[in-house]
Amino acid sequence: MLAKSANLDITLKMTTADSELSNWLDFLVAEDGFFFEDNRQSSRELFLSFIRKQMQPDGTVIVDCSGVISNTCYDKWLSMRTRTVPVPEETFRKALLAHLTCADKSSAPFPEEVETALIELLRQKCVWGCFKGKLDNKGKPITIGKKGLRCLGYHQKLRKEMETGLESSGKRTLENIDYLPAQKIQKL
Repeated sequence: MLAKSANLDITLKMTTADSELSNWLDFLVAEDGFFFEDNRQSSRELFLSFIRKQMQPDGTVIVDCSGVISNTCYDKWLSMRTRTVPVPEETFRKALLAHLTCADKSSAPFPEEVETALIELLRQKCVWGCFKGKLDNKGKPITIGKKGLRCLGYHQKLRKEMETGLESSGKRTLENIDYLPAQKIQKL
């Protein structure tokens, strides 16, 4: 089988194994996101499917993220797990925040308008809808959301870093720190 490169005018001879790998990769990658081999959605794709956008007559778009913290979304997310999760409510929270903040450096961020609406929703100091009236494994009420979200979203953090001029890694460099005496440098 012959394949032509899109960027270069080079024709490569593909083996059967290469062809099978290519077909498998095409199967894995959907147009706008990543799907697992058995067509399960990723957590991000599931969360995005519960977000509604509505165009107003004046041209503004309202993003409704309340579906992300609904019982339906939580139950569907829980049913997608291949293994049972010891603390499912905490794992759900972490999965949602991983895409919101990208603190783990490997999760794909939500679009900026979704992030803004979701952060506004999660900053409210009330238990998330999917956990209201539910008990954890130890029989205690689940209080996720009670204190409100305090962290910055991925796009918010990027804007803040661009305003302050710090590196995106957040590490101290010669350009973004003041002179420190020798004894304080050792403590860094």
